[in-house]
Amino acid sequence: REFHPHHMSELAAALGTLELQGAKPKKVRRLLQQALEQPTENALAQVQWAAPQVRLDLDERQWTDVPRNFEAAGWTNYEAQQFQAARAAYLAWFQDEPFSAEPAILAGYLSHLLDPTPSRAIDLTRMALAASPAEDLLLNNMAFYLAEAGQLDLAQQYLARTQPLPPDTELGLTLSATRGLIAFRRGNEELGRALYEQAIAAARTRSLWEYETLATLYYSRELARIQDPSAPERLMRARLIAEKIAEPGLVLTAQRATADVLAFSEA
Repeated sequence: REFHPHHMSELAAALGTLELQGAKPKKVRRLLQQALEQPTENALAQVQWAAPQVRLDLDERQWTDVPRNFEAAGWTNYEAQQFQAARAAYLAWFQDEPFSAEPAILAGYLSHLLDPTPSRAIDLTRMALAASPAEDLLLNNMAFYLAEAGQLDLAQQYLARTQPLPPDTELGLTLSATRGLIAFRRGNEELGRALYEQAIAAARTRSLWEYETLATLYYSRELARIQDPSAPERLMRARLIAEKIAEPGLVLTAQRATADVLAFSEA
């Protein structure tokens, strides 16, 4: 029996991503190209994630007619550093899938970096938590955004709802850094330093360079807020590393942290 390419799209994309583990790029490229014959929105998102790993060039015309391709459009714009367009696509994806945490996390993340205040990020994360109240990353992000907004007691309440995690895991070190932010904003400089340095050391030990750089950017910003003389050099070094890593969100974070530090100096 012949199956329509549209029906085979998600299967081919799933098989292609599984084959990545076997390091068979030629076979992976063939499966991904098959998935693109008449892709579904889910297959398209998988292909976009896998294609760079096997050097498969994608033509935007292959997905412009895919219905509800919000996820793929979001990632395409994100990788191109078209952040406003990426956020719009993530918001549409969240509206289409309101019980999915991922689009809310991504839209909230970009809103925090693009907007002058974290209010939109807070609203998006609150909506996502209504559907996923035990999602640790959402709880961490909410605590982070609330701390940025000066709502420290409420931030601490959300952080207290997270599961206890080893501090050397990706989420564990992220939680340590968020605790460091809250400590700094409460005026507990010693605890803030200790928590940020714990997160940075854990990321370095595990060669999690993006996490280390992200934590260093925010640590530098908090040091600049209290006029620590080491802050400018730390920030400059972290920004150079972010630009070398070239992950779009990390680069945007470096730009926002730099803008915040400059605003402190002008205040």
